[in-house]
Amino acid sequence: MYIKGGMQKMAKAMVKQAKANMDREVAEAEKEQQMMDEANGIKFPTNPSVGDTVEAPEPVLNEDRKGVDLADGSKLEDMSIKEKLGTWSHNFSQLEEKEKFYYMLEQGKGIIELDETKRISGYRIHGCVSQVWMIPSLKEDKMLFEVDADSHEARGVMYILQNIMSGHTPKEILEVTDDDIVDIGFYNILTERRRQGVFAVMQAIRTYAKDMEEILDEAAKAQANS
Repeated sequence: MYIKGGMQKMAKAMVKQAKANMDREVAEAEKEQQMMDEANGIKFPTNPSVGDTVEAPEPVLNEDRKGVDLADGSKLEDMSIKEKLGTWSHNFSQLEEKEKFYYMLEQGKGIIELDETKRISGYRIHGCVSQVWMIPSLKEDKMLFEVDADSHEARGVMYILQNIMSGHTPKEILEVTDDDIVDIGFYNILTERRRQGVFAVMQAIRTYAKDMEEILDEAAKAQANS
């Protein structure tokens, strides 16, 4: 779109404000993380840059939700949940504690932002520090999850969980334990309140999966009786 005159100045101001908001959110998340790390005796970088990124093999999907090629030529969309958990766990294990935080933030960039019509209380998961939304759906016998959050830290966590759970049957999803999620490697870098939020999200995912499993069972019975 071509914008000129006063509208152009307004657009620049909006972009500047958006960047300022993002910088503030990341700074707050880093401050919260630093407090926890200091309590645990972990030395945190004194002057971290907001733009810092951490290189690691990326088990992520692109914005079109197509599988990215991995080193062995496979794609994440062809992986089982257990294989995805192992890939994420491997990636986090390659990083130092302070690097895991930045890596988690980077993952949030993979989320496709929900529009305002979907950011409603009916889709919100309560029990999280940030506002978090999740919309489940069923395609054939596989579940898909649309997710979003209003902080970069929560978006990182939600993207990882979305990547692991989407594209699998309710039965497969219900086999994932809390220990499986803890073992990925991001859980220990979260504050206690954010850890509780992770379990709130997992409980919501399991509730959706149970509901979808019942729907599939009823459909199968109806088809068998027809």
